[in-house]
Amino acid sequence: GFGADDLILMEVSGGGVVKSTLHVLGRNLQNKKITAGHRSNLSSVGDYYGRNFRYVTQPAVPVFGVVRDIETKEPLAGVEVAVGHVSGRTFSHTGYVITRTDDQGRYRIEGLPAVPKGSRRRDRNSLSIRPGELPYIENDSWAIPLRDGLDPIEFNMELRKAVLARGRLTNKETGEPIRALIYYSPFRTNDHCADYPRFADDTTTMLGNESRYQTNRDGYFYVPVIEGRGVIAAKALAGSHCTQYGVEDIPEFSDGAYKDGGPVTSDHIVPSMYHSLKAIDVAAGTTEVDVEMQVDPGLSLIAKFVDPNGNPLKNIEVSGAPGYRGWVKTETDSTPITGLVVGQVRPILATLDGPKRISRLIQLVPKEGQKEFTIPLFPRT
Repeated sequence: GFGADDLILMEVSGGGVVKSTLHVLGRNLQNKKITAGHRSNLSSVGDYYGRNFRYVTQPAVPVFGVVRDIETKEPLAGVEVAVGHVSGRTFSHTGYVITRTDDQGRYRIEGLPAVPKGSRRRDRNSLSIRPGELPYIENDSWAIPLRDGLDPIEFNMELRKAVLARGRLTNKETGEPIRALIYYSPFRTNDHCADYPRFADDTTTMLGNESRYQTNRDGYFYVPVIEGRGVIAAKALAGSHCTQYGVEDIPEFSDGAYKDGGPVTSDHIVPSMYHSLKAIDVAAGTTEVDVEMQVDPGLSLIAKFVDPNGNPLKNIEVSGAPGYRGWVKTETDSTPITGLVVGQVRPILATLDGPKRISRLIQLVPKEGQKEFTIPLFPRT
């Protein structure tokens, strides 16, 4: 059994009906069903039902087809095909239904709602393509054609072959390999963007590829790229490193390069969010390109914490210590601030929780030869 305050997630699928996840509360509801509002403590995703409820299923429309190379027309086997968006939902459903193409490039997706002709673009179902180790660009926005009725929809997808970038990420001081997430985007001025749906739709959303492109334990990585000019960015998974290493060699990211404050890459890469960036210019006809990248461990300073009277403080929560967005909690009255660059600002927020909460926000600008600094904390007013 379950209690009145329990929440049960129920999945409805199979039998030719739309795949759905139901939120069922362990108590009765006067209105049988409620929709979570913006200020509700409930998740804003979907409706909630009481323990005694009735749910009417909807008939599903199967989608099938072949994934193949746009030039050779050869089928692509082992490509992951997943639902990217479901009609009538306001959030991504990537992973809602997942399958892989067979040896003939064929796939079949079940459990999607019917979307009639004339529906708005945002009401359409869409598919997501993950080519894995094949040299093709992934994409989350393959809109499924609109059809009246419940007949299966044939939807074939053709992918243009890309270039495979292979490289290694290491510590510039020690040569040690670095574990990191790897991202890529062409610059928006790259004429080849028009040949790839992901880069041709004028959106600038970076796909979440944390589970797909990473360095291995030896620092080696691969990522599909396209001909022309683009940038590869790395976000270290551990350790303390400077952000934006290499950005000074990329003119597109220089001061004033952003036109009207807009992004310069097709997928919006913000240099301050990455530890290493490398521009590439892939020549026509290239099948693979080698890329060597490094991270900079930077400088380290010791931060000491005191109260308004100069007495040492410990158990301080420090934001910005191990990195621009990282945080630590000290066990003593000091902690190292790492990944710093001389003359470059690092915001540091130090807070001591308790009956009399005290904190301090400073803009740290490291100086040449500096070893430590003191942060006095004051009660909030």
